[in-house]
Amino acid sequence: MARWVGWLPCVVLVVVPGCDAQNGVSMPDGGGDVARPVDLMPPDLAPDVGPDGGCVPGCHWDCLGGTVCAAGEVYVTGGGSVPCCKFGDPWPFPGPECTAGPPVWTCATPQCAAPDPRYALCSRVQAPPGDYNHLYRLNCTDTKSATPGAACATDTDCRPAAPDVEGRLVCEAATLSCVETSRPDQPASYQASCGLSAADFGSLPGWDDRLVPGKTCPLCHVFWDKANACLLQGCTMPCKFDEDCPPDSICLCAMDESSMLLQFCAEATGRELVEDRVSGLSCPGGGGVDAGPPDGSP
Repeated sequence: MARWVGWLPCVVLVVVPGCDAQNGVSMPDGGGDVARPVDLMPPDLAPDVGPDGGCVPGCHWDCLGGTVCAAGEVYVTGGGSVPCCKFGDPWPFPGPECTAGPPVWTCATPQCAAPDPRYALCSRVQAPPGDYNHLYRLNCTDTKSATPGAACATDTDCRPAAPDVEGRLVCEAATLSCVETSRPDQPASYQASCGLSAADFGSLPGWDDRLVPGKTCPLCHVFWDKANACLLQGCTMPCKFDEDCPPDSICLCAMDESSMLLQFCAEATGRELVEDRVSGLSCPGGGGVDAGPPDGSP
């Protein structure tokens, strides 16, 4: 069972007798121990009970995707309903509940940590293994925010930079230590209008922000402001961490048109609330009323 809060799904766990907890599992948001996510489905969707009647009708796991770390192994979890026989049964595949493949990242030590809160939301990704290694490794105790002077072997050891570092850090070969350099310059089109109107879309829900191709730039951050009948928008650029963005910007993530989670830069005042995430966007031309989606949806 799932409900939507803002633009990210959260799991509602129905805990039943005989359903124990899985200890030592670190969720992407650092939520601690995880109860086994099972509840009841209609009998016609349950696995076959069999001649001995040993299976519980409707037993299943509800999986909503994301990442999970256990004993220093980071896994991508799948989505959907997976049948089980009895509520106390162990997960039938390698790894914790809802994982069905090998680890996508192995920590240097067999320990897990809550990801850096700046990137915890972005770490809830569903993508092919290898595309998000910079986020997967944030689940490990051996990955810490870097500060100037920290020992390093490569630039990766200097990322992500700690929140109080204004620039970006690189590994200086002569000293094998992290040194601070400037952030990237702001592109000329950054946060400017993408040349889009709501009429360019079949529908734009007013509860999340998205990434779409712009007409004046390759990547555009948009949000349909229903209250003001306006397509808020701004050209943006890809990133992995805050230090990849121009000064006074942070690295966020949002869904693109294919429902993949992408990271991008924004002049935002916050990361989780949509009104903070879109605070740097504006209506085309700085104001006015948009024509609205062609199908009349909000």
